Order: sequence, then C-alpha cells, then structure tokens
Amino acid sequence: MIDKLLLVAISSVLLIIQADAQTGVCRRPEDKATVEMQERALHGLQTKSYGAVEEELRQYVAEHPEQCDLSLLLGQAYMFRKKDRAAEKLFRAVLERDESNRLAMLELARIEGYHARFAESNRLYELLLASDASDESASVGLVRNLMDMDETSRAKAALKAGLKAHPNSLQLQAFEDELFVQRTQGMSQDVEVGHRRQSQVQDWTYVIVDSAGDHIVENLERSTIEIKPRLFMHLTTRVRHLSSQGGILEPVDENAESLGGAIVSAVTFQATTRLDYHLNGWLTLYGGGGGVRFNDGTSRGLFRGGFILHKGSSLNFNASVVKVPVLPTQEAETFHLTAQGLRTRLDWSKPKDRINLAVSELRYADTNLRHEQELEALHWFGARRVDVGAGVDVGHLSFSQTLNHGYFSPSNYQSYMASAAVRLHHFHHFNAEYKFSSGAESIEPSPFRFVYEVTADNFVSVGKWDLIANYTFDHSTQSTGAFQTSFVSVGVKYAF
Repeated sequence: MIDKLLLVAISSVLLIIQADAQTGVCRRPEDKATVEMQERALHGLQTKSYGAVEEELRQYVAEHPEQCDLSLLLGQAYMFRKKDRAAEKLFRAVLERDESNRLAMLELARIEGYHARFAESNRLYELLLASDASDESASVGLVRNLMDMDETSRAKAALKAGLKAHPNSLQLQAFEDELFVQRTQGMSQDVEVGHRRQSQVQDWTYVIVDSAGDHIVENLERSTIEIKPRLFMHLTTRVRHLSSQGGILEPVDENAESLGGAIVSAVTFQATTRLDYHLNGWLTLYGGGGGVRFNDGTSRGLFRGGFILHKGSSLNFNASVVKVPVLPTQEAETFHLTAQGLRTRLDWSKPKDRINLAVSELRYADTNLRHEQELEALHWFGARRVDVGAGVDVGHLSFSQTLNHGYFSPSNYQSYMASAAVRLHHFHHFNAEYKFSSGAESIEPSPFRFVYEVTADNFVSVGKWDLIANYTFDHSTQSTGAFQTSFVSVGVKYAF
C-alpha cells in the first residue's frame, strides 16, 4: 500500500513538473551543462556568432521552454539574423510565463517598431517606463518611434523625460539634435542643401542622356566632418564629362533634336568647401566657396552663403546667395558660363502632405537674367507602410534674352502637371517612391502641348550604409533644349 502511495506521489510530482515546464513559470539553469551552454550563448552574442548560438540553442529551447533566459538568448540571435517572426514567437512565449520580463518586452517592442507596428511597440515601451521611469533603452525606443511617426510634440515630451533621468545619454542627445535640426531626407538628390548632424562620406554617379544627343556622366564625392559641436565642414568635388553630337535640327516645335555628326566632348572639374554652423534649434548659417575648371583650362570662382530656418524635420526654409557653373551642354561649357544670384526654397513635410516651393533669380555671365518658380504639392492616402498620393507640379521659367549659348532660354515657359504616386516606407531596410506626372507645357508664343514624367526613387539602409538609386524619364523641354531625357543617379553614403 505504501509503495503504491509513493508511486502515485512521484507520478504526481513528475506531472506537475512537466506541466510547469509547458505552461508554468520561468526557471533558471541549475545543472552545470546548462549553465555552460548559457555562457557560450552569451559569448556568441557578444562576438556576433549568431549562427552558432542558434545552432546550439534551437533544439534545447524547443524541449525546455521553461528556460526563459536561454529562450531570450535564442530570440536575440534570431533577431540579429533578421528572423523576426521566430524571435517574436520566443519573446511572446517568455511573456506568457513572466508578463513583466523586461528583456522580452524590450526586444518585442523593438521588433514591432522595426515593422512599423508603432501602437503595440509604444504600448510596451510605455509599460516599461511606467514600472521604471529611468529605463534608458525604453526611452530611446519610444522617442525613436515617435520621431518615425512624426509625432514631434510627443517625441519632445518623451525625450525631455528621458534626458532628465539620463542627461549623458549619447543616443538621447543625438535624438535631441535630430528634433531641432533638419534631418537629411534619404532620397534627396540636393546634397548641397541637405545636412545630417553626424560625419559622413558620400559618392554619387549621375548619367543623363537626352534626345538632342547630349550625354553627361558626373561623379560627385562629398564628405561631412564634425569639427566641433554645432560646426560642420562639407568638402565636395565634381568631375563632369559632357559630350554632344553635332548637327542640331531646330524643328517646328522649338525643341532641339540631333541629326548625327561628330561627337565633341568636354571635361570640367569643380571643388568647393562649405561650413555649417547650427546657431540654435531653428537656425543654421552656412558659407563657403571654391572653383570650377573648364575643359580649356579656364577657371572661375564659385561661392555659396546663406541661412536655413528649420523646425524639426517638417519645415525647412533655405535662402542663399550663390555663384554656380552653368553646364547643360558641351556648347555651354565653351562659353565658361556661371550664374550668380539668389535662391530660396521652402520644404514642408508631414506624414500625409508634402509641399516644395523654389524661387530663384540668377544673372548669367553672358548678361542673361533667369527667373524660375517651381511648386510641388502632394497628399498621401492610405496606411503607414504603403501610401497612394495625388498632387500637382507647376513650373515657370523666363529669360530676359534668347541667346544661342547652349542652354534653353525662353522668354516665357509654363508647365502644369497632375501627379499620382505610390510610397513604400517604414520597412526595415527599404523605402521607395514611384511617381507619374502628366499635363501640358507652353513655350510662348506656341500653344500648350502634352508632357509627362516618370520617376522611381529607391532607398536602402543597412547599418551605417545608405544606398540610393533613382531613375527619371522626362518627356518635356529640358535645359539643353531637348524634348526628353533619361536620368539615372546612384549614391552611396556611410555615416560615422
């Protein structure tokens, strides 16, 4: 009888242990082999040997789900190998056993944020901060999410609370800079205006081919160096190869087309230096200069100076006095043309709206005076990750004289187009925007005619590396006088 009771008791204990392993609380490694396995896994994560950690822990964790510490280590290995679904499953399993497990909540919130599921990610970060207001990692994650959502007011409040607990946090300080200084837009091609509050190097290649037989291949290299807090130096070099095919026909529609003939080429070299000083949270002053060397050895000085008014990442107004080269064609290069005057640009961006307005007045070295106004407005519809947009593009260009100096110089040019776009964003490494615009243009005294433009902008970010690849096909009058062009640009950036 006693033996039977003892057998029943032992069986009950084993059943309880087995049930506890399946649905109960977390347990810590106790035997030497398991402790050593945990130490090897920790070392593997520290040395970035994620595959080895996964190989050793996968089977053991499947058989011993109650070993939450090992489940967390395996989940982190999955996450660093971008196996987010497997990692998420493990973190949720740990939370079922221990609903207040900090590391599981933190890593799960990080994954949710990666995939733009901001509501759930923010909820987890806020739970962590409710239990410990000094949790630096939770503060960093919450601020990052709110910035990605463009919730500037909430981001500032979360940042203020985080800095109060951790005034020396480098990550929170970096977010403070980003909230008060215009952030670089990843797909922007205007690298002269955009700036990022960290050192970086960039390399761009541009290829332009138009219907008038003009070919342009340009390489641009740029480095941004932080001299001291708030002061940055930009060094830029450009090597541009221009070639044109001789024998230009002037058809009745006033757009140049090549008849074939000898190909003439020119190479120009340009180098500039600029200093940016971030005076405070809303004003940046900048200035610099350099020069351009034309194909025949003639050189001209260049300069750029002005200011930027900014409010976070949503509003940016740039005004500058510039002297820049005018190089649309090989013919224009032979005149050693430069342009000097005032440029202004307003960029306003919200999650659902974007408005860009540019106005400039430039005096060319051949005495011509150029006036230009451009407006782009776009409104987005849809979810946070895939949006459909609609808007307008309007342009006006005029010159005081019509000169045959290798560039398009109408007395009055107008363009009106409607746009449709698709935007992919808040993916882990990839963002993109695809846009189609169509409408009409007029070159006085000619009537309006149909024009269109197709653009594809792609942005990939991996760690400190950014890769940007853009393509545009434009069926409208170009600065060369041609009526259509293909434009390809590829850029690589590395931040350090």
